[in-house]
Amino acid sequence: MKIHSAVYWQTGLHNEANYNSVLLKIAESKKGTFLLALVSAGDKDSKGEIASGYVAEEMAKWFEKFYLLVIIKNKSMGWLKKNLVKALKKIHADLIHYRQNKNNKNLNLGASLILLVVWRKKYITLQLGEAEAYKFRRFFPYRRVDRAGQFRPDKPTGRLGKDLGKDLEFCLAGNPFTPAIHYGKIKPLDGFLLCDSSFLKRLSKSQINEALKPKALLGESQIAKRLSDIADHAKQKGAAEKQAAIYLKFI
Repeated sequence: MKIHSAVYWQTGLHNEANYNSVLLKIAESKKGTFLLALVSAGDKDSKGEIASGYVAEEMAKWFEKFYLLVIIKNKSMGWLKKNLVKALKKIHADLIHYRQNKNNKNLNLGASLILLVVWRKKYITLQLGEAEAYKFRRFFPYRRVDRAGQFRPDKPTGRLGKDLGKDLEFCLAGNPFTPAIHYGKIKPLDGFLLCDSSFLKRLSKSQINEALKPKALLGESQIAKRLSDIADHAKQKGAAEKQAAIYLKFI
């Protein structure tokens, strides 16, 4: 299985910290490809870059610790789910402990995340908060991961606005720790987009399909340019300056 990938991540004006973090790790072997992709979105009104950066750093350590074991021992998706949840629970507890040690109840260290792990043409997603995942198929409209962790057709309006407070309650360092989890299989010409909640906010459903359908993305440079164009369009329409996204096309 071949993978074409691209990452979009950019600081704001005057080199301000990006409160979003990204992580993409790929290990190839004769037994299959093991991949971890993550977009973590910190709260923009506080020390969001600390929270999201810590999530990415700890999950990178997780990958380095376990990728050889996964490949050599041919670990199951159930084993991966159990260990991923365990790692995220520890990160969740660490962020809460950090805030308590700072003795500042107003310090918001919450971090939304969307995480994708692929192993031998199977995948698992874990989602907390408002970070988003979109799945693109060869002959079908895109679908977005919902509250239950299922990929379903997108709704006409996003889930920002009145539901934003609820989203932030269920992020890392929020209460309770309740990730939405979904299993699935990878098929040829599947595409996945992981991104912060503002990345596609200014595009219509037809524009999203046209811009990110896997068949139209022929290589990594084209994918990277498409992500950059989408981010530029969103910023021109008033979206946040600091955005993050990862796109994966499976061949």
